[in-house]
Amino acid sequence: MEAKEKRSKGISWYALFLAIVFFAILTSVVIKFLTQVRVANDELIADHVVQLQQIFKGINERCKITAFRHKKDHLDFLNVISFAGSVVGPMNLLEPQNWEGPYLEESLTIGGVEYQIVGTKTGYYIVPGDGVKLSNGLVIGKSLMITPQSNIEQMIRDPQALMSNNRELAAKIPMYQSPFEKLTKTDFLEDTAEA
Repeated sequence: MEAKEKRSKGISWYALFLAIVFFAILTSVVIKFLTQVRVANDELIADHVVQLQQIFKGINERCKITAFRHKKDHLDFLNVISFAGSVVGPMNLLEPQNWEGPYLEESLTIGGVEYQIVGTKTGYYIVPGDGVKLSNGLVIGKSLMITPQSNIEQMIRDPQALMSNNRELAAKIPMYQSPFEKLTKTDFLEDTAEA
């Protein structure tokens, strides 16, 4: 009888040990999987941002991007084939007749969330949309606020913000600058003084 009790106690401790080991392995696999999914999302974001920046570079070269309507806009207009006027979506163009859209078949998204354009003092930037979770655990628009007052250039270089595995998760949109924009009032005063 005592031998049966010893065997059953030995088996229950053995079963408990196996259950703990199994649970630990399962937990580590799930954590590793979730981490890899977030890192893969960051890689996809970085790829999308490069693709979108190249599209805007081409649009700027052909159509000359002069402005965007708002300080924060959804990036959902690159699938437009043609339009009337000088505005497509929120973007104003100097030479809209050179539009060669659609530039994308469908708007790029990450987790079903469209990218956005944010205007700051230093220019307009392509950034992931509000609600997108990055591999560093931050969520755009919640724990990582991106506003017109944000220093996106600094955020792009910060692994605790918009950089992941040495890849930028946001990019500046090239814009047309009129040659007259660089002139200041003193430039005109100097010209008139010489005359």
